[in-house]
Amino acid sequence: MNIARSWLHNKLTVRIITLIVITVLLVSIRSMLQLLLFTFIFTFLIGRLQQTLRRKLTLNSTLILIVIYIALIGALGIVGYVYIPVIMTQVTELVQKLMYFYKHPLIIHSSPILSII
Repeated sequence: MNIARSWLHNKLTVRIITLIVITVLLVSIRSMLQLLLFTFIFTFLIGRLQQTLRRKLTLNSTLILIVIYIALIGALGIVGYVYIPVIMTQVTELVQKLMYFYKHPLIIHSSPILSII
């Protein structure tokens, strides 16, 4: 028991155990790591924007945060409204071209490359 206590009071041992625990945790959530990183970056950027606006406008932090989120959701809505029809049109054209390609394959009989293969 005294050996375990002496190990836990050693700073190097505690740091190594902490590093191992963090590594195991990160490996166990590696499929969600990108989402976690995106969440932290987004939170950091929104927090910085809120601080900057609070210094310049001297408004309530909650009000500034609500305005930021409304503007962000509005911008996402406008982008979706503009680009979703374009994406749908392109996907439809792509599917039609792929169906035509598979129904009417291009057959080249006199190609020198095909004679080598």
